[in-house]
Amino acid sequence: MVYVSIQTMTEYLRQIVEIESSVYSQEEVIKKAHQEFKLKESRRWENSGKLSKPDMPRYETEYNGVSCIIGGIVLLGVSFVFGLNLLFLENLFLLLLVIFTGVFGAYMIDVGWKTKAVKESNRKKREEYEEAMKKYEGAYMKEKERDSEQYEITKKNYKEMVLELEKVRDATKKVLQKLYSVGWIYPKYRNMIAMCTIYEYFSSGRVTALAGPDGAYNLYESELRQNMIVNRLDQIISQLEEIKNNQYTLYLELRKTNRILEGVAKDIQQMRQMANLIAFRTGNIEVNVRALRYFKSIIG
Repeated sequence: MVYVSIQTMTEYLRQIVEIESSVYSQEEVIKKAHQEFKLKESRRWENSGKLSKPDMPRYETEYNGVSCIIGGIVLLGVSFVFGLNLLFLENLFLLLLVIFTGVFGAYMIDVGWKTKAVKESNRKKREEYEEAMKKYEGAYMKEKERDSEQYEITKKNYKEMVLELEKVRDATKKVLQKLYSVGWIYPKYRNMIAMCTIYEYFSSGRVTALAGPDGAYNLYESELRQNMIVNRLDQIISQLEEIKNNQYTLYLELRKTNRILEGVAKDIQQMRQMANLIAFRTGNIEVNVRALRYFKSIIG
């Protein structure tokens, strides 16, 4: 590799870190957009589902009025006749039975007289319930249609927004690949974690070269073996504060991404605006393209 000054290499690594971080941020926002749309999809009918269905009325039991009255009169007559015969006897059980028969007969006559009113009351309840159900079903269909229309709008906005975000991400990736195409970075280390860590080595003055026994690659591998640094993103995200001391640059870049994700609106209509925000987050792609031309001019 052609000799490159420490200042030039440090600036080159800084550019790569910036673009790697931008790509990561963009992909995370796209992932969040997918998650939010799935959530919207699962709540597609939430407004219509909030409508309260009318409660089923409690109907009173309806009896045959004529039969109840006739039966009641018969029971009253039986209890009266037997009651007279038992009046002077001392059989308490039979006396109580006759009294119960008379009371039950009177109850049946009362039920018989009220049957018409009960039927009328049940009829009104039934009509009111049917009317309430018609109104409910009408309101339910209107809300469902409104939900369906809103869902189609959301779906359209979501697809347009994701397309915009993907275009920005793809443009950023192209710049990143062009930066790597200079050939200064060994392919194994062309990732966000390694680049943040190696850039930190240079910017802090711990190394002055990439290769060699005292170079950045060797230091990176050594610290990795000693578990001083972590190179698995899922593990880093779960223990972000713990990497602060040994991988400070990576820590800062991930914190930036987290702040962006926290600021992403859950409303997909508003999330469309994130394409411009994420484009800005790349640190101005044109600036990076000009930097790329500069780095290429160094190596002829």
